[in-house]
Amino acid sequence: MVELIGIVQSEWASLPYGLLPETLVAQAASYSPSRRATFLAGRALLAAVLAQQHHLSTLPPLVVGPHGRPAFADPELPDFNLSHSGDWLWLALGRGPLGLDVEQQRPRRNLDKLMAHVLSAEELCWVEAEADPLTAFYRLWTLREAVLKACGRGLAGLGQLTLSPALRQLHSQALAPGVIQVAEWQGCSLALYQAGSGEAIRVRQWRGEAGFEACPLLWQAPWQLLA
Repeated sequence: MVELIGIVQSEWASLPYGLLPETLVAQAASYSPSRRATFLAGRALLAAVLAQQHHLSTLPPLVVGPHGRPAFADPELPDFNLSHSGDWLWLALGRGPLGLDVEQQRPRRNLDKLMAHVLSAEELCWVEAEADPLTAFYRLWTLREAVLKACGRGLAGLGQLTLSPALRQLHSQALAPGVIQVAEWQGCSLALYQAGSGEAIRVRQWRGEAGFEACPLLWQAPWQLLA
């Protein structure tokens, strides 16, 4: 099972920061205030899940891949991916590789110019046919990011990824074929990649002193990643 856990920014202060090793907290001291807050909140949320599931009293050591993707040094521990946008921070944890992206649907003055720059002609036609072009644009963007984050390539891998929105398909040779679950939540678009046919997803929220509670996130029809 894959765990998908969200937390709204107003609840960040209630996370168990005491589970973080001092070396990691010291590492974040050089970050900007906003980056430090997001970084530590994400690691504290990850530590809270591991404390509940694996009875670990501190966050295990992490390593960073060649493209900056973090992972646990112990290969026996699950894969994870974090994403933050607007007021929401989300964590995916389970059998990897996982790719998670969330984007707040911020209105853009130059949306047409931005879409013309980053979307293909096929994607533009699909967006124009949708009832809400802004939501449609962010759907395509989160799909891209979820795949790119799973393979650890970041935006450098954009050239190896194509989308066929009418078929709900993406094509890439950077990852194994898989499924991408998509949803809308609190003004955000969310996309989660899993290899193969995917596993069941348990969606929860961190609610301060109450800890983890079920989250009523509703999945839409999934997209397929093909070679």
